Amino acid sequence: MKYLSLLMLVLFLCLAIGLAGATAVPRTMDEDGPTQGAGPLALHELWRVGGEDEDVIFGRIVDLKTGPDGNLYVLDNQLCHVSVFSADGEHLRDISRQGDGPGELRQPTGLVFLADDILGVASGFPAKLMTLKLDGAPIGTHYPVGSPAEGNVAVMTRLRFVDGVLGATGGSIYFAPDGNSHTNRFLSVGDDSLGQFHRILETTTPFDGTGRTFLEADNYYIDASWALGPGG
Repeated sequence: MKYLSLLMLVLFLCLAIGLAGATAVPRTMDEDGPTQGAGPLALHELWRVGGEDEDVIFGRIVDLKTGPDGNLYVLDNQLCHVSVFSADGEHLRDISRQGDGPGELRQPTGLVFLADDILGVASGFPAKLMTLKLDGAPIGTHYPVGSPAEGNVAVMTRLRFVDGVLGATGGSIYFAPDGNSHTNRFLSVGDDSLGQFHRILETTTPFDGTGRTFLEADNYYIDASWALGPGG
């Protein structure tokens, strides 16, 4: 684990140095602590939903976000839908369901709000981005990490959207009869037109389908350990 932590640190330092040199990202160093000093943060429960005596049930919650309408959108990976709650906890509706039709999901992994009235839901496998109206009406299907028509059957692990920039991590396994099977993992970025995406970070690792050899350090990738800053 120490080696893995060191590898992670080196990767992020190299990435940060490379980006700084290329784009001259401004940095602010906080050397004197919080302006108003440090203090305790008291938390209190606003509302509660779910449980044995409730009509609302949850499978596996993987993401939740407050929408532009003030409602809370909760993504359930197991039930393959988005539950919508008002600011005071009232269950308003469920969006989508499991399936392969328009607006339907399989293995959803994340939520993004692309505009005031457009919700994007990442489907983990096969990797795609479903866009829907806030009432659940399907809009379209997009492929931030490559479309099946391009011979790409990928997994999408993480999706982020900030200030018009959409970023997604994913990966594929390529099976080769000559024993050169490998995994290909990457970070892609695009804009809110959801048209063309560009891979800005990519790694290829030999793949042993028998599972006899697996080195954690060799298989490390930033699947979830990344974020988009202000301005994308």
